[in-house]
Formats: sequence, structure tokens, C-alpha cells
Amino acid sequence: ELIGVVIDVSNATHAFASDEESEQTFRSPAANVPGAIFRYILDLNGSDEIEYMSPGCLDIWEFTAEERQGDPSPLWPAILKEDFPAMQSSVMKSASSLNQWFHRWRIRTPSGKIKHRAGRGLPIKLPDGKIFWDSLILDVSQEVAIREELLSQQRMLAQSQKMESIGRIAGGIAHDF
Repeated sequence: ELIGVVIDVSNATHAFASDEESEQTFRSPAANVPGAIFRYILDLNGSDEIEYMSPGCLDIWEFTAEERQGDPSPLWPAILKEDFPAMQSSVMKSASSLNQWFHRWRIRTPSGKIKHRAGRGLPIKLPDGKIFWDSLILDVSQEVAIREELLSQQRMLAQSQKMESIGRIAGGIAHDF
């Protein structure tokens, strides 16, 4: 029987090594993904936690994963006040419907910059009633800036074309007189 215990311990050690290898296999690519990968858990009683966050959270929120591990409370005040209700609603809607969560919002970083974020995650209901999402948050600030610049240029072009048309009409009327 003592041999059986030794074999079991050996198998447990091998299983533990496999778990560590699996975790490292996941963490290495997660560290190289632009943005932050995280596991968010919501208890419908209102409490929430971050079970895992990749190193990309430094680029997204300007703090390290270790600073936020477990405690998402500093994330909520970073969301701009006018964006917060829609963000909260999107999370609750995803939790109740168990449909994919996707949302865009703005935050104010600790350095004071306004940044645009896009997030997505697939909710799963746990046996204890909690909901968890494996999620990805991306910085879409550059995309938003490019889109705003394009819209501005389109407005300027439309205004220019409008002024050109008015000039032609005015020129035609002046020529008639």
C-alpha cells in the first residue's frame, strides 16, 4: 500500500506540473496580445472580482495586473460618468441573457488621458449562480481618432462642395443680369 501512495503522489506531482505548464502556455500568448485579457466574475448580489488579468492591463488602465488582481473596484470610477450607465447596463444585460458582452466606452486614466475602450466576453453561469466572462479589452482610441478625422474631412468636403455650388449659381445669375 505504501507503494500505491508513492505512485499517487508521483501522479499528483505530474498533474501539478501539467497545470503549471498549461498556465504558462496560456500566460505567454496572453502577455503578447494587444489589450487586456481578464476573467471577470459577477455575483448577482452585487459583488464582483477579477480572477485573472494579463499584463496588457498596464496599457489599458495604466496599472499592473498585480495591482488589480481580485479587486475591480478602481476600474468603475475610471469610466466617464456619461458612459457608466450604459456600461453597467451592458454587463447586466449580458449576465441575465447569457449572450456575448460587447461594449465601447471611455475612461480617464490615472495620468488624466481620455481613452476609448472596446470589450467583449462570453458569459458562463457557474453552479453557484455567479456569472463569469473571459474577456478582452482593447484600446480603440486611435481608431476613434481616425474615424473622427475622416468625418471632419467629409464635413469640410461637403461644405466646400456646397460653397462651390452656391458660387456657380451666383455666377450664373450674375451672368444672366
